[in-house]
Amino acid sequence: MKKFTLVLFALIISFGFVLSGCSTSPLTMPQNYIQTSSNGGFVVEVGNFLYFANAYQSYENLNDKADNDGEKVKQYSLKRAQTESNVLQTDENDNIIFENVANKIAGYQTSNMFVVNEYLYFTSPNIHKNDSKDEDEYNTYQFELSTLFRIKLDGTGLKELYTTETSSAKFYLTGGNEKTLLIYDDEKIMQINCYQNSTKLNTLAEKVKSTVFPYNQNQEIVNIYYTTDREEDDLLTGNILKRVNVKTGEVTEVAGYQNNAETITLVAYTGNRIFYTRTGVESRKGFYSNDFSQGSSSEQKQRYDTDSFKSTSKVFEITNSQYDVSVFVFEYNNNIYMQNLSDDNDSAYVKLTTTSSKLAFVDQTYVYYTADDGIYRVSVLGDHKVQQVSDLTDFNADQLDYDGRYVYFYAKADGATTETKYLHRADTTACNNDVIKTECIAKLLDEDVKTEETSD
Repeated sequence: MKKFTLVLFALIISFGFVLSGCSTSPLTMPQNYIQTSSNGGFVVEVGNFLYFANAYQSYENLNDKADNDGEKVKQYSLKRAQTESNVLQTDENDNIIFENVANKIAGYQTSNMFVVNEYLYFTSPNIHKNDSKDEDEYNTYQFELSTLFRIKLDGTGLKELYTTETSSAKFYLTGGNEKTLLIYDDEKIMQINCYQNSTKLNTLAEKVKSTVFPYNQNQEIVNIYYTTDREEDDLLTGNILKRVNVKTGEVTEVAGYQNNAETITLVAYTGNRIFYTRTGVESRKGFYSNDFSQGSSSEQKQRYDTDSFKSTSKVFEITNSQYDVSVFVFEYNNNIYMQNLSDDNDSAYVKLTTTSSKLAFVDQTYVYYTADDGIYRVSVLGDHKVQQVSDLTDFNADQLDYDGRYVYFYAKADGATTETKYLHRADTTACNNDVIKTECIAKLLDEDVKTEETSD
């Protein structure tokens, strides 16, 4: 009887370990994990470790829960590698030493990855079945939705925080000492106070029809701007522009925009300036920017053209006092243009590219963009010199990340036999010498690893 009791006790303990996920040992915590860079894409450097999504997996390729849970995820999972002076640690055979953080897809259409304190927050394709009352949708998977997870930097304590209601949800991490994770989904702006290590979701604003988060992560911002519909008994047409204070939650209508019959379309937010169009009243129709330092009086009409600027358009601001530059850049007819923020007519622009190009992001005085034959950057100064950042052509142009030196993206590995797109990075400092330096920093599938036979 005593022997049976001991065996039963051992079985219960073992089963408990399986359920709690404690069967694997924790990883080491990064040194100086308060120091982060590239915090908000699919790569983030935390102290002496680089955390990243190993490879790209479209949610359209998922068929079952197991596709985003467990062993089947290994090549797409959240990984990390130790780094020192931008060099990743390798073994005696010069292979990068990888550690698995979580068996969840972290690189897909709407990847997000943030680190606050000792926790990493990331999104992954949803694996919950639909509980809709619609017979055609009930009990089906909705991989196009995203689930927000939190995990400790040592790979323990994976916790599900939120699953979106829509595929167009947005995430943003504010800067400063009180870092807050903002979420726009299902006509609501919500927040999680990450600086307090909280996992509670608070609603800041409801009935939100559109909003824009800053394109630069980790900015300390006061307000988030958004639009709402008018009430049914409102005799005016158009919509209403509002803002919510991120810290206090106070919602106010933006003066000068609420008592007319116009529609405001929010396009971009730099953290200091909002870009938007006004339509509905012909005399005020146009593309505008405003830092709201003086309410509607600080509004600057940038262009009369509104057709080129949609809610999905990319518009970036470059302001650099050292070079006396104050411009915005935008995409039109598959080319990239820049215009002074002080100009207000449709002919006062400079064309920066002459081949089909897609705007990616800006940094300092450079505009980064993708083309069919690789990744490029062009300077807004002088003769607008173009430099090629990477010459890989089979890459995912919709997913780029940047840490101030490296451009991260997904591409097929050299000599790979599968169609898997692995994480690569291109060193922008090499461009100054007209040199292209791109490296694959992902763990490859066995069938994609070069051998002496395949390298000949």
